[in-house]
Amino acid sequence: MKTITVMVAGNTSSIIENKVGSKKNWYNQYLSGLNCKIKFLDIYSNTFSYDDNDDGWIITGSECSAYDEFDWLDSFKKLLLKTINNNKPILGICFGHQLLVDVLRGQVIKNPKGWEVGYSSVSLTKLGIESPLFYDFPKVFDAAETHQDIVVKLPNECTKLAENKMGIQSFQYKNKVFGVQFHPEFDNQIMDAYIDMRNRNNIDVLYPQSKDISISHSIFNNFINLI
Repeated sequence: MKTITVMVAGNTSSIIENKVGSKKNWYNQYLSGLNCKIKFLDIYSNTFSYDDNDDGWIITGSECSAYDEFDWLDSFKKLLLKTINNNKPILGICFGHQLLVDVLRGQVIKNPKGWEVGYSSVSLTKLGIESPLFYDFPKVFDAAETHQDIVVKLPNECTKLAENKMGIQSFQYKNKVFGVQFHPEFDNQIMDAYIDMRNRNNIDVLYPQSKDISISHSIFNNFINLI
């Protein structure tokens, strides 16, 4: 059985957790039914310790930015680059997607178009349609989004797999490393909780209308099948 380490890049907002549970529970909801063993590692602790006893990584979202300067983030970036170079399969989600781009010398910025929050439409590129990460996905699908930063320049040897009018939504580096800007771990209840919180913080919600985002959960099964 494959072992997946979920690299948890920050606590769940207490407002969100009180409504829909913790980030770890969201990942367990979709990963526990797959043919793999799941471990969680809180990388936002300055004392985190990694034993390299796994078959792949998933890097979660975070309230932080990939270009922030924190001791834990600097330490994790060094470990991440080493792990990429060792050809371990990695899936980055939202912040994790941006962090992969950052360590591979692409570019992540605050999106001049503003926040992307809500039920967004995502379009696969030609190579995205052919990618095993998006096996059985339609060319255009809906997914949960809540982010302010965006990838504007992919690193060398990267392939764009998906996009929308707000920017790059997915990429692949060589054959082992993948990033998705959207949140496949969100269900509608979680997305609605974030929409409510962003509204309360006077952040413009682009796509408040609830949509079927269930196809996005297949990212996890497709990624594990690549390991």
